[in-house]
Amino acid sequence: MGFSARGAVTAAVALQYDSASRPDFAAPIYALAPEQITVPADAAPLLIVCADDDPLVPPSHSIRLYSTCHAAGHPVELHVDAKRGHGFGMKKQGLPVDQWTDRFSDWLKAQGLIKPAH
Repeated sequence: MGFSARGAVTAAVALQYDSASRPDFAAPIYALAPEQITVPADAAPLLIVCADDDPLVPPSHSIRLYSTCHAAGHPVELHVDAKRGHGFGMKKQGLPVDQWTDRFSDWLKAQGLIKPAH
């Protein structure tokens, strides 16, 4: 998982790896995405999160990453929240979208990456 510039690194790690360094999943959060994206055949699942009102990284970057991975048939999920700005991280802002970390946990469970609590 990475946010902003580290989100771009996270996306690069998720799409450019060898057999020893392939991640099990990746979560680029409000990350810049390159114009040209190549998706490996065995790419890891991605959860992408961004804000529609981000003044630094427009949601078009996340949408491009999502669209390319989706078109390649890889597991990918995109969450675009209306109000969050840039740099929201995991801090609570008193908005319904504060629950994105819970959705991330749900997504990890759905991918079979963590076991649900009993």
